[in-house]
Amino acid sequence: SRPIANKPHLQRPKRRTGARKQHGMLSAGGKLPPKLYVVAIDGSKLGFRAAKFAAFLCRPATADKVELVSVGDKEKMQGHLTMAENDLTALGLHQRQVTISIKEAADGKGIAEILCEAALGGVLVMGAGGMRLQEEWLKKKSTTAAAATGSVAQTCMATSKAPVIICKMKAAQMVDKEQCVRQRRETGMTVVVAVTHHLDPMAIKSFDMAKRVSQRADTVNVIHIRGENYNKQSDTFWEEECGKANMLQDGTFYYKLIDEPKLSIDKVRELLG
Repeated sequence: SRPIANKPHLQRPKRRTGARKQHGMLSAGGKLPPKLYVVAIDGSKLGFRAAKFAAFLCRPATADKVELVSVGDKEKMQGHLTMAENDLTALGLHQRQVTISIKEAADGKGIAEILCEAALGGVLVMGAGGMRLQEEWLKKKSTTAAAATGSVAQTCMATSKAPVIICKMKAAQMVDKEQCVRQRRETGMTVVVAVTHHLDPMAIKSFDMAKRVSQRADTVNVIHIRGENYNKQSDTFWEEECGKANMLQDGTFYYKLIDEPKLSIDKVRELLG
């Protein structure tokens, strides 16, 4: 492994006041612009958890916004949206940071397509499945990994032009705690981002996504599993990117090269902290 923070020239510097010079992510005034998290609400437990997770990701300094979106009957969905909105204000988000929207199912458009359109310019946050998955879970039915992810979530992951964050049944349970947002700001969380060759556009997008969600107290582990296409230049590139992130971003970034083609579950747990 190669923790970047151990290198003196890449150690996280003291924070400076004033505008942060950051390519591509600063507003004209020199500040990070607010992000928009679009959350799919359908009345399921995972939908409400997705809303809380969006609040969990919001940066207090940039006043990120959350838009709660439902697709379907207005009268039926209004109650679900109001419950989700109350959850977010209870977690500390200001009312002006939260908006609600009900989309009608248009002819020829599925729910996934409508959600993807609503999320353009932001980040789509949704549960892995809706009411069907919730009912199966309550009945303790055994499900495969594919069955545990609903068709709408799968379609959104495959077709959305915006980043998609999925809340699974056994994941992100920390957001069910009332103090989760405050604890995040105080103790942070661990983010793991997997990268490959430095010329891989998806690896660069994944790294940028990690930068977008990281906050002051977070630890970001950037892991590169050494494969057949390994190139020493990739090490240099990711080390430099982590160094830049440590200087310009919230959170502490570490780069780790792993010589294990197949990661064991224990190794994954170690990386997750």
